[in-house]
Amino acid sequence: MKHGFVTANVANLHRNPDALSEVVTQARMGEGFRVLDAGADWLHISLDYDAYEGYIEARRTRDGHWPAQKAVGVTGVAAIRNLFANIYVGPKVQRPLQTVLPMGVRLPVLRRAEGAEEGWLVVGLADGREGFAQAADLSAGGREWAWSTPAQLRQSLVRTARRFLGIPYRWGGASSFGLDCSGLVQYVYYLHGLILPRDANQQAESGRTRRIPREELVPGDLIFFAKYGHVGMAISHHEFIHATTHLDPVVQISAVDDQHWVERTDEIRRYILD
Repeated sequence: MKHGFVTANVANLHRNPDALSEVVTQARMGEGFRVLDAGADWLHISLDYDAYEGYIEARRTRDGHWPAQKAVGVTGVAAIRNLFANIYVGPKVQRPLQTVLPMGVRLPVLRRAEGAEEGWLVVGLADGREGFAQAADLSAGGREWAWSTPAQLRQSLVRTARRFLGIPYRWGGASSFGLDCSGLVQYVYYLHGLILPRDANQQAESGRTRRIPREELVPGDLIFFAKYGHVGMAISHHEFIHATTHLDPVVQISAVDDQHWVERTDEIRRYILD
């Protein structure tokens, strides 16, 4: 079974091998996948993280495994900690951009930029190029989302989710460039090293979650709506955050007991940490 990884900053996975077909999810730079079938221009793949399948343009990928943590000269691996990070061709903000990366993308830090102002690093990109990043955009080893207790996790889940407020709704979106409902929930959990399936109905049916009553709702719990076609994450006992087109097509906060959502609520589920 052939393996590959994504070289684009964000690549769409389509339902069919056609750029005009439905986008079912997205993969971010460096994410690995198994190739189920290969054509001249399109690959049918299964993502390593959640086994989600779709068709990706072959030109946005490379064969093999991205050796991000084994590259010669690597001083460490860092993750993009801000919503977006500009990667430049040189160590100045006046230089042209090579790419813009979404939150969570992991990059090998190759060295400090020589002859540059303080705070610039040379990073490796999945397409083989080197780029210049501002250190403040990076979190060493992804420590931005580190946690050791359930209470710390809940606080961090809420803090991270709130950073996506106002990000546009995008069907199939799975990055800080645009998100759908289940993409938002999965993305927030992914950043914290936790695995959730891609779609809302899959998240509800997952053995990683269990049903709880409304009175036990705490931050981080998942609320499912509309026959498991929509999902949000509680940020308190009374509010949840979600990517929706209702009222405004952005990531937004709604009241758990808002009549619009009460009428559509299916159940509440909690991620099982044990």
